[in-house]
Amino acid sequence: MVSEYYKNATGWAMVIAFIIGFFYLGVNLLFNPAFLRAPLPYWVLIGPLLFISQSSLFIYLHLISRTELTDEEDKKKSHENFLMLVSSFSGFFIWLLVLGILTLGHMNFNFYLSIFCGFAVIYIVSKIFRVIDGKRNLEPSDRFRDVLK
Repeated sequence: MVSEYYKNATGWAMVIAFIIGFFYLGVNLLFNPAFLRAPLPYWVLIGPLLFISQSSLFIYLHLISRTELTDEEDKKKSHENFLMLVSSFSGFFIWLLVLGILTLGHMNFNFYLSIFCGFAVIYIVSKIFRVIDGKRNLEPSDRFRDVLK
C-alpha cells in the first residue's frame, strides 16, 4: 500500500497535468491549425498527452517537493511511472518518425488509426522496457536458479 504522501503527490500531479495539458492544447490549437488535415499534425497534438500526464508526478516529486521517498511501495510505483514516462517519450518519437516517413511516401490513412497505432507503439515500447528492467533487477543467483529449474 502506498503512503499518504504519495497519494497526495499523485493528486497534485493530476492538477499539474491538467494545467500543463490545458496550456499545451491551447498553444497547439492556436499554432497548429492543420491538425485535422493530416495524421502527422494530429499525432503531434494528441501523442504527448500521455507523456504530460506521466511527467507531472516527477515534476511534483523532484522539482516542487524535493522530498525523498522512504516507503518501498512508493519507490516501486515511482519507478513504474518512470518506465512509462521514458516509454511514452520514446514511443512518441518512434511513431512520429514512422509517420514522417509515411507522409513523405504520400500514404494517407485515418486519423484514428494513426492515434491507435501510436499508442500501440508506446504500449509495445513500455512492455520492452519492463522486460529489460525485470531482467536487470534479477540477482545473478536468481538467473541461474531459473535456468536450473
